[in-house]
Amino acid sequence: MTRIPNPGFGTFRLKDEVLKAIAANHDANPAQIALAWIQARDLVTIPSSTSAGHIQSNLAAFDITLSDEEMARIAELDCGERIADPDFAPAWD
Repeated sequence: MTRIPNPGFGTFRLKDEVLKAIAANHDANPAQIALAWIQARDLVTIPSSTSAGHIQSNLAAFDITLSDEEMARIAELDCGERIADPDFAPAWD
């Protein structure tokens, strides 16, 4: 298995006002919202953490159900960047 660092929601996106607003509506943090969005799209992610608090926070994300509107608002955050671009990938551009 290849670890692809920073898959799509880097720290800069976790500071996005849309994610913050949605997180506030769910009494969650932006990272949890990002994980909930990924799960709702039937994608698999394995968040990495050595902190027990972060691990618990990551697991709590799977109890969050986002509305269709929230899913769409997050999808609109697309900046035209690849979510994953491992070294072994072909030159797509």
